[in-house]
Amino acid sequence: MTPNRFRFPAAHPLRVWLLDAGPLVVGLLLILAKFALLAGRVTEGRGLALLIALASSLSALLASLLVMFPRLARVATLLIINVVVATAALADAVHLRIFGNAIALAEVAYAHQLLTVVPSIRRLLQPVDALYYLDVLAALIATPLYARACRRVPPLRPLPRIGVAAILLPAGIVSVVPLAKTVGRDATIYQAVRDRFSLEPAPAAIGAPQREKVLAFLREHRARERERSPLFGAAREKNVIVVSAESLSAYPLRLVVEGQEIMPRFSAFAREGLFFTSFYDQTGSGGTSDGEFITLHSLHGVRSAAVAFRHPHTEFGVFRRSSLRAVTPPSPRAGPPPTS
Repeated sequence: MTPNRFRFPAAHPLRVWLLDAGPLVVGLLLILAKFALLAGRVTEGRGLALLIALASSLSALLASLLVMFPRLARVATLLIINVVVATAALADAVHLRIFGNAIALAEVAYAHQLLTVVPSIRRLLQPVDALYYLDVLAALIATPLYARACRRVPPLRPLPRIGVAAILLPAGIVSVVPLAKTVGRDATIYQAVRDRFSLEPAPAAIGAPQREKVLAFLREHRARERERSPLFGAAREKNVIVVSAESLSAYPLRLVVEGQEIMPRFSAFAREGLFFTSFYDQTGSGGTSDGEFITLHSLHGVRSAAVAFRHPHTEFGVFRRSSLRAVTPPSPRAGPPPTS
C-alpha cells in the first residue's frame, strides 16, 4: 500500500488565479496610490504623471519577483512595503503641517530625536490620518480568511507563474529604462527631488521672479509705512546688540497651545518689526557658525561643511571698521569690535 498524500480538491481555474493574482494586484495598486500621494507633495505636483508611470514599471519588476513567492509570503511582503510607504507619507504630512513643506532626506538623520517629542507629534495627528493604514488593517483582518481559502484551493502551478514572471520582467525592464531617462532629463522633477533628497543645498540662483517678489514686498511695506517709525535713528552712535538664537525655527512664533503663546516675547518682537515669512535658510551644513558668519558679514556660506572649517585662515571684515580678527586697529571712536 502507498501512503496517502494530501491533495487539494479540484478548484475552478478562475478561483486559483484570483487567490494568486488578486492580492498581488490590489496590494501593488494601494502602494502605488500612496506613493503617488507622497511623490505629489515632494515634487509639488511637477512631473507627477511621469513619476507614476515610472513607479508602475518598477511595480511590474516587483510583481515578477513576488509571483514566485508562496501566497502568504507574498501578502506579508506587500504589507511590509505598504506600511513603509504609508509611514513615509504620514511623516511627510505631519512635517507639512509643522513646516509648510515636504520632508527632506537630510532631516532623516535627526529622526531619533522624535522620541523626545512623541506627545507633541501625537497632538499633531488627525483622525483622517488613520486612512493611511486603513487598508493595512483590513488586510490583517482578511489574512486568516485568505489563509483558510488557500488551504482549500491549490496554488498556481510553477509553469504558469514562470510564464507570468517572464512577461512582467521584460515588460518592466523595457519600460523602466526609457522612463528613468525621461524622468532624469526632466528639469522640474530633477530640481524638486534634488531639493528634498540632496544632503547639500543646491546652488542658489535668484532670478527675475524672485527679485520682483522681493521688490513687491518692499513696495508694499513702504506704502504701508509712509511715516518714519519713532524708533528711526534711535540707536545712532550707540552699541548694537544682535541676538542670534541657535536651533530656533519660525513656526513657534505666534503659536498658541492651550491658550498660551509658546514664545510670547519673540512673538511680540515679530509683531513690532519686520517678520520675513519666506526666508530661505542659507547656512548650508555649517549650522551655528555659518549663521553667525552670514549675520555679521552679509555673505553666503559655502555649499558644504562650514566657512570656519573650509577657510580657517581667511579674514572677513565685519561692518566697516572691525572684524572678528582685527584687520586694522579700531579707532577709539569706533567702539569695541564685535564679540561672538
